[in-house]
Amino acid sequence: AIFFVMVVLFQLFKNNGLFKRVPANTVEEDAIIPAEDLLEQDFEKLLQQALKQGNFRLAIRYQFLKTLQLLRNKGHIEFTADKTNSKYVYEIPANMRNNFAGLILNYEYVWYGNFALTADQYTLLQKKYTSFNEKI
Repeated sequence: AIFFVMVVLFQLFKNNGLFKRVPANTVEEDAIIPAEDLLEQDFEKLLQQALKQGNFRLAIRYQFLKTLQLLRNKGHIEFTADKTNSKYVYEIPANMRNNFAGLILNYEYVWYGNFALTADQYTLLQKKYTSFNEKI
């Protein structure tokens, strides 16, 4: 029994099997923008570049940042780099909170979950962002 356990453990640790480290270098180079300049970008231009490259995941990030930019410009939120997305929900008017919370959920799932979007999935999410942005 001890020999069997030793063989199993050897196989698990061989080549870093079960405990293999995954590099944390998953942030896309295009998405690195200094925090102080984050909402000063031309997100429409960045969005079009991401779409031209077929990078729908990055396009959703730019859609979300564009929405934050609009909310800040209309005086609904006060942007700071250390504030969480959920804190922004409580800053905006109550009639917009549920829709905005849904956008946050979709954004975090796609961006932080490394979810690869298809063109059809992007189109559905893009419609939600456009609809929300028109109501701001």
